[in-house]
Amino acid sequence: MRILLALAFLALTQTGYAQSMNAPYDKEWSEIDSLQDEGLPRSALEKVNSLYERARAEGEYDHQVRSALYRAKYRQPLAG
Repeated sequence: MRILLALAFLALTQTGYAQSMNAPYDKEWSEIDSLQDEGLPRSALEKVNSLYERARAEGEYDHQVRSALYRAKYRQPLAG
């Protein structure tokens, strides 16, 4: 678990070129955060799953890791 968190931290804190590559994903992450703020975890999870598949297909490892963390976050309240 600590390794996963460390990898996620490294992936999310990259600068320079990596940040410019994040631009196409910024809109989706913003939408996901908005859904969370509105108390809609199921809708947010659907968006996260879609974004994960896209990131996986495009080889965007940092977004795959972020999506995995968000998946765990949104599945927790839905399981209970």
